[in-house]
Amino acid sequence: IYTLDPIGSVEEEKKFFSTGSGSPMALGVLEDKYKDGIGMEEGIKLAAKAIKAAIERDIASGGKGIDIAVITKDGFKLIEKEKVENALKSQ
Repeated sequence: IYTLDPIGSVEEEKKFFSTGSGSPMALGVLEDKYKDGIGMEEGIKLAAKAIKAAIERDIASGGKGIDIAVITKDGFKLIEKEKVENALKSQ
C-alpha cells in the first residue's frame, strides 16, 4: 500500500491507511480490528465499519454512500452496493 500526497511524497504503508478529516476515526477502527491474514470478506466488512465510523463522527466525511474496491494481483474490482450494505448490517 502506498500513500501519495499533493506535494509528491510517497510513503509505503505496511498494513492499512486512511486519509482525510475522518481518518482518525477510521484508523481507530482499523487499529483495533485489523489482524494479519485477514480474508477478503472480513476485510470488506472491516473497511465498511471503518468508513462508517468516519462518516458518523466527522461532518466533513460526507454522505451515507460507501464505495469499497478491492485491488489484487488480478486487478481492480468495485464491490457491489448490496454487498457493502450487507457488510454494514452484519456488524
